[in-house]
Amino acid sequence: MGRLLQRNRQEFLGLGVGFERQRTLNTGINLAPTLASWLRPRVIFASGFTFTRDPNQRVPVRELGDTAGAFRAPEAIGNSQRTEFGATISLASLAAGAFGDSTLFAKVFKGIQPFDVSYLRERRSSFDRVRFDPSLKYQFAYGRLGSFRGQNGIPATGAADLSTLTAGGSVQFPLGLLVRFNYRDQEGFTWALRSGQDEQTEGGVRCHGALPYSAIAAAGAAVAAVAGDAAAASGTLLTHS
Repeated sequence: MGRLLQRNRQEFLGLGVGFERQRTLNTGINLAPTLASWLRPRVIFASGFTFTRDPNQRVPVRELGDTAGAFRAPEAIGNSQRTEFGATISLASLAAGAFGDSTLFAKVFKGIQPFDVSYLRERRSSFDRVRFDPSLKYQFAYGRLGSFRGQNGIPATGAADLSTLTAGGSVQFPLGLLVRFNYRDQEGFTWALRSGQDEQTEGGVRCHGALPYSAIAAAGAAVAAVAGDAAAASGTLLTHS
């Protein structure tokens, strides 16, 4: 193992700086233009990459399986991709701008507070004892689902594909009554590599229709609060190989 690590030693300005043990790479793009007073969309993209080389392991890695190919020092890599599309919408500002502040439409929508809607997609993967050098596409987490489940014909040790749709807002009524609501719809799939095998086990979870709400009423110094569930969340767990 010492000879393998010696090959990975690097130099900087003519000085030996040893071998790389850990590396982290994070990127992010956040776009949030204000298209109108009542509409504020956003697009967020973020990616992450981690690299770890363990000099304490005694068993090296073969590049062409367990019995063939060149030897490599044990390494582990992982990446993640996060993409979000969302918007904050104000119906009160839209009605006031379209019909005027003193119109009936503006008064009706005045109590509706700005609400937020977003769709989030997350993908990630990890490889233990890798037999290849990660490409730039993998390090920047660029690619479709297949590139997270496997690289160079090698299945990932673990992978996940998650999507979440959320919405939330509130409505202000007379006498200080405020009603808040939140909606969440989630679906996700995970893959895990069985020990000693080249096949991944797939599992999934789905949650639909969760709509918890809360109402807060204030009259003078007295404050009362009630909470309820308009619809209970329903979930399904799926596992198969």
